[in-house]
This record gives sequence, structure tokens and C-alpha cells, in this order.
Amino acid sequence: MTSFSSAWFSDVLNPDGDGPVVVGLPYAGGSGRAFRAVHPYLSDDSVLALVDLPGHGTRLAEPCVRDADDVVVELLGTLDALPTERLVLLGYSMGGWLAYDAAARLVDAGAPPLGLVVCGSRAPQTGLGHPSLARHPVGPEFLREAVSMGLAAPEMIEVPGMAELFAPALHADFAVVQSFRYRSRPPLPVPACVIGFDSDWLVPEPSLRAWDDVCVRPLQRRVVGPHLGLHEDEAAFGTAVAAGVAHARDAHAHARTAATTGLVR
Repeated sequence: MTSFSSAWFSDVLNPDGDGPVVVGLPYAGGSGRAFRAVHPYLSDDSVLALVDLPGHGTRLAEPCVRDADDVVVELLGTLDALPTERLVLLGYSMGGWLAYDAAARLVDAGAPPLGLVVCGSRAPQTGLGHPSLARHPVGPEFLREAVSMGLAAPEMIEVPGMAELFAPALHADFAVVQSFRYRSRPPLPVPACVIGFDSDWLVPEPSLRAWDDVCVRPLQRRVVGPHLGLHEDEAAFGTAVAAGVAHARDAHAHARTAATTGLVR
């Protein structure tokens, strides 16, 4: 049985499934529970493991991590307990960059994951694409700019108490994004899917197509909505993620069949 005892996993849906293990890395300021709505669209044998970074969600009492490399190193330590041949890394916005970096390091270690699904994420070599919000201290100006850019929900400044509770984690995540360093490498030989949103000005079409340069023939999918469009049409988003997981699974099965056929010949 696969172990999900790490504090990094805030929740695991269908933990006894023997299919793909989909590990969800959320957007800046978010919790893994943002991916819960995806579960009904995955195959019945799929596992969905929801990740909370330190200082987020179920780990709110822990100090936040502010460096991308530190996050990925700690994440990989947690993933050691999982079967990488079943692992699909699912990342949204900031989580997309973290998922890509983790996948690249697993490839370099000789343990490539089954697949990679990135959502609302610019290809890492294209850069941030907007002014760094981490330059502001935690406070009203920081939150107003985050909301105006579509990087945080309006409730952050409208609902009493929310800013005090969640702004520090959001600020730490923007520092993580700012610290991320893309390392040039050959295209990632892992079946990948890129999900973009048609009205996401933060992640325009060219930055989505640029994933073609860092992954080998990724599946490209589009969903109607803004940057945080996963909350506006859960069915469309869940269907797109499921297509990405199926793409990874099918590519793996095809490669295995091709290898077996080659051996027979």
C-alpha cells in the first residue's frame, strides 16, 4: 500500500487506488483542496493527493518557505515514498513551475514520473510576466495589487480577518515564484499536458505554447476563464486535467508496447 503519511499531503482521495497517483501542487496562496473538484473526473483507479506547503491550509501554524529550491527539495523528499512510475505531477500557476522542476529532477535521478500536467502556468523560460509582488511588504498595498492582477480572490480584502490569516502565505509564495530559476535543459521526456485559460492575461497563448520547447510534444488544452478559472467551471477544468492524466497513461502504455514489440522482433 502506498504511504501518504507526510504532512505535505493535506488529503488523499481514493488512497487505495492502483492507478495514477496525481499529486496536486496549488497556485500561490492556495491549498491543495483547490483540486478536490478534479477527483470525480479522474479514472476510478486514480489517487488524488493534495499538497499543502508549509504555512498553508492544514499547515497554517508552520513557518512558510520562501525559496523555490527549498520547496522542491522538501517535496522530492516526500515523493520518495511514492511509486514514481505511477506519479503524475499536477501544478497550477506557481505549482506548475514547482511540478516541472520536480519532474526534471526525477528524470535526472533516473526515476521519471508517469506524467506532468501544468495549468495556468507560463513556460518557465519565459519568466514571471508581471511585476514582482514580493517587493511590497505584507499589507493593504500588497493585497490590493494582488487582487487587481487576478492573483488573489477579492475576498482577501473584502472579508474581515482573511487578510491577516492568509496574506503571509500569499506573500511567501510570491517570494518562491520570484526565486525560481529556470535551468536550460533538453526537452523533458515525460508525457505532459498544458492547460491554459482563454482570458488569462497573466499567461497568454505564446507563453503556453512555449512549453513545447521544454517538454516533448505536450498535449495543449484550453478552458474558458481567467487565471483562476478552475473555480469558475469545475467540469471543464476537471475534464482537461483528466485528459492530461489519460495522455500520460496512454503514452506510457504505448511506449511499453513498443518496447515489448521490439524485444520480440
